Amino acid sequence: LPSKGLMLLAKFVMGATQSLQGVWGTVWTVNMAPPDRKTMWLGLGAVSAGIGNGIGTAVAGFGTANGLPFAFAFQLAGGVLCFLWLLQLFFPARWLRTDLENARKTTELPMRYADQESSEH
Repeated sequence: LPSKGLMLLAKFVMGATQSLQGVWGTVWTVNMAPPDRKTMWLGLGAVSAGIGNGIGTAVAGFGTANGLPFAFAFQLAGGVLCFLWLLQLFFPARWLRTDLENARKTTELPMRYADQESSEH
């Protein structure tokens, strides 16, 4: 980016759009994740956000302090995220166990979930 003003604008837009993902990602997890994996998914979301912010700040700070342009941190983050996105495209869904119906059939649910299911029918 040619100026600090554009860099600040880009950072603001990134924060505004990523905050929506953070909020709705948590809502989706609470409502849709398999009961036996819900806390794991919530934890992974929280940890990944913290790690991403920490690494991004460190790369941007050390990069600009050592003469790299502001855009370097954005380009590096974009490259890493693109790689992870491509990796997810080819990751078997069964490894993530996002199919709740299949998870109920293949997993022994804790007693409290089994009680709730039997009382609903």
